[in-house]
Amino acid sequence: MTDALYSVHMAREDPPRYRQIADDLRARMESGEYPPDSRLPSVAELMDRYGVALATMNAAIRVLRSEGRIETEQGKGTFARKPREAEPTPEYRELAAQLRLLGERMDAAEAWMARQEDRSE
Repeated sequence: MTDALYSVHMAREDPPRYRQIADDLRARMESGEYPPDSRLPSVAELMDRYGVALATMNAAIRVLRSEGRIETEQGKGTFARKPREAEPTPEYRELAAQLRLLGERMDAAEAWMARQEDRSE
């Protein structure tokens, strides 16, 4: 009988509520509703708007803060910020290094060809 109790499938199809809230606030910032340097509603107002507890709202705020999209100033509120540029991936940096090396080799080859042409004249 207890085996049936533990066989309940617990998979989630929707993202957690705090992620949904972070996604919604991000979309509002990107649409211009909360442009950079604008003040967002208070945490209490956001909790009321989304119908969630403080812990859920704080988790959503942490997500946006880690992305550099918001900043909280003690006693002043939470402000939208311009998102920081994404860091290039290691694959991108490797490709850029290979392209630089290829460019250097092309320059060297062109210089060699120019010297050969000068010798043959």
